[in-house]
Amino acid sequence: AESSDLLTGAIEKLSKEKGLIVSCVFTMRFEKKINAVKKLVESGKLGEINNVYFGGQHPLQYGRRPMWYFEDGKHGGVINDIAIHGIDILSYALNLEVKEILSARCWNKFAEKEPQFKDCGQFMLTANNGAGIIADVSYAIPDGVEFALPYYWKFYIWGTKGTIRFSLNEEKTYYYTEGTTMPTLLDEAIADVDYLTDFYDVFNGKDNVILPMQDVLKATATTLQIQELSL
Repeated sequence: AESSDLLTGAIEKLSKEKGLIVSCVFTMRFEKKINAVKKLVESGKLGEINNVYFGGQHPLQYGRRPMWYFEDGKHGGVINDIAIHGIDILSYALNLEVKEILSARCWNKFAEKEPQFKDCGQFMLTANNGAGIIADVSYAIPDGVEFALPYYWKFYIWGTKGTIRFSLNEEKTYYYTEGTTMPTLLDEAIADVDYLTDFYDVFNGKDNVILPMQDVLKATATTLQIQELSL
């Protein structure tokens, strides 16, 4: 954790000294599905969130990605690359912060021609409210299926009063609450702006933004700490 803290601290310090804006393309914050789940959680209908799993599996696209991607020291790590988006959603949509990193592992399986490239990553966390979080962020989507996979970025969330399972690519999402066997259709919520418009507002010093710089630095620091444990 020490080296990740030093890195994010140095980035924050330099950005302040130079008057720079630090951002990351967290486009899931602007997805109507994510914002609908955020509203559902804030409504209290699911109760207190206690169990979370998310799968951020991606296609490897070997031979189509630039080959530097697979060179030592160029990629930055599968957890750093993919999991950061899920970590951000824990905070943004579920109001959970990572308190403890219990375990993390990275290994090579799918990139057979690049054995040094660790293309699989999993980890287990404890949130600030005691909730358990388990995640897989591997380059495991079969070649050809790509980002059309129905369960691309899939989340399972269990609260003390209800549960919801959703993915970005599914057309309709349902959730269950205590006292009934029938599911309820989730009403999707369109974000007022897109990522680039929001970034422009951050750049111009506006306060009412969806992705403030501090959230980017926080997600970066947490994700790098998880990845360090896997090394």
